[in-house]
Amino acid sequence: MATTSCNCSSTSATADLEFVGGTAVSINFPTFFGETGEPLDLTGYTANFSLVKDTNWRGTPVLSKAMTIVPNDNGDMNSLYVELSSSDTIDLAGRYIYQIAVNGNSPDVPHQGVVHIINNINKDFFR
Repeated sequence: MATTSCNCSSTSATADLEFVGGTAVSINFPTFFGETGEPLDLTGYTANFSLVKDTNWRGTPVLSKAMTIVPNDNGDMNSLYVELSSSDTIDLAGRYIYQIAVNGNSPDVPHQGVVHIINNINKDFFR
């Protein structure tokens, strides 16, 4: 089974992703204070990763998963991590909007971007 890793290390609020449906994807989103660039301490926070079809961006997500807060290389608890399994993505194809929602002191949406999922032409092989 193919696995793709993405370390979206940009300090911007968006990062675009692309992978083939049926690929297991590990995504790491470091978070930083916009003004200072310092790691944002997410200890005690919760986070969620959601996908919605771009043509139905106000609709119900087609995929929603809890994220894990993990330390960066320096031990700062500022990274949001999610794993999408092969079964999460096998039937998805096209352009999606992803959103990461964080709930700590107050709800926030620190990341949003575009996911392009390429149609898997051999789905039965991955089932």
